[in-house]
Amino acid sequence: MSIRGPGRRAAPVALLLLVVGCSSEMSEQTLTGKWGAVDKTGIGPAFKIKSGHPDAKGSEILAASKLLAATSLELKSDGVFSLNYGVNKFDGSWKFDKEAAMVDLTVAKMNGEVADVNKMLTAGYLGVMDRDDGTMRFYPIDRKGYEEAKRRGEKGPEAISVRLRKES
Repeated sequence: MSIRGPGRRAAPVALLLLVVGCSSEMSEQTLTGKWGAVDKTGIGPAFKIKSGHPDAKGSEILAASKLLAATSLELKSDGVFSLNYGVNKFDGSWKFDKEAAMVDLTVAKMNGEVADVNKMLTAGYLGVMDRDDGTMRFYPIDRKGYEEAKRRGEKGPEAISVRLRKES
C-alpha cells in the first residue's frame, strides 16, 4: 500500500517526532530543578483528605490541603535537595532509582537545624515519577514505608501526597 499526496511526508515526520520524543528518559539531570504542586488551590488534596478521613472537620481539611498545595521541592545537581512541605523546610540528599522511577530523599536538616529523626514524622520522603506525563507524586514517607503501605492496601500515604510538576 502506498501513501500519495501531500500527507506522504507527514508519516515519516510523525514517526521521527515519536522516536525523538521517547528518547528523553528520566535521569538525575532531567529531574534537577524546581518542582511545585500541580494543584495550587488545594481543592484536589482536600477531596483526597476527606475521602481518607471522613470524620475530619472541614476547616482542618482546608488548612491541610492549602499547606499541601504550597509544597515546593528543589533537586540540585550535587545530590542535595531543599523542600518546603507543610510549615517546615527540609534539606538533605536525594538519589534517583531509574528502574523503579523513584526519587528517595533523606532529610539531614529541618528548619535549618540538624534533623532529629526521633522528633520527626519521617526521616525520608519519596517521589514516584509518572513516566507518562513527567509529574512526581510526592509522599511524606520513606520508600520502605511506602512499599509496606502499598502491600497492605493502605490509602493513608495517598491522602497526604502531592502531585508535583517541574517548573520551567
